[in-house]
Amino acid sequence: MNRLSSSVRLSLFAALALTTLAAAPLSAHASPAFPGTMLDHLALPQAPPCWVCHAGNVTSYDTVFTPFGRSLRLNGLIAEDSTSLTRALDELDRNNIDSDHDGMSDIDELMRGYDPNTPPFEGPAPEWKVGCDAAGGAGGAPLTGGLALTAVVGLALVGWRARSRKR
Repeated sequence: MNRLSSSVRLSLFAALALTTLAAAPLSAHASPAFPGTMLDHLALPQAPPCWVCHAGNVTSYDTVFTPFGRSLRLNGLIAEDSTSLTRALDELDRNNIDSDHDGMSDIDELMRGYDPNTPPFEGPAPEWKVGCDAAGGAGGAPLTGGLALTAVVGLALVGWRARSRKR
């Protein structure tokens, strides 16, 4: 019974790893043109940093969860589509959207160099340091690398277990 249960558990682990790998996106990248598009479209003093839209400064499609990022998505933002970004920014401006509910619209905050996700500081605007990596962000490599390793290890364990049972 113990052999069967460990064999079944190992097979289930391998199947789960392969299913996760198959369901994962092939890449996890930000839209590299977006900071420049925002800079140009809004005539900002400098391009906004990636953390304005991406939670934890991890620039993958599934990390656009800051209040400002959610507002953009709710107003039509589509990944890798700069036209949708300019339309979403125009919608935020037209509707005076204030994602952090501090009384200043997101567009006004961006134009002043403030983070539209938090109330502005008293005094001069903090300096933005743009430096996110559009190919993977500060969070490192895309998720698929770790998932692939998990799948390979799972398959190796299943193969090893099958060989050791035959002996």
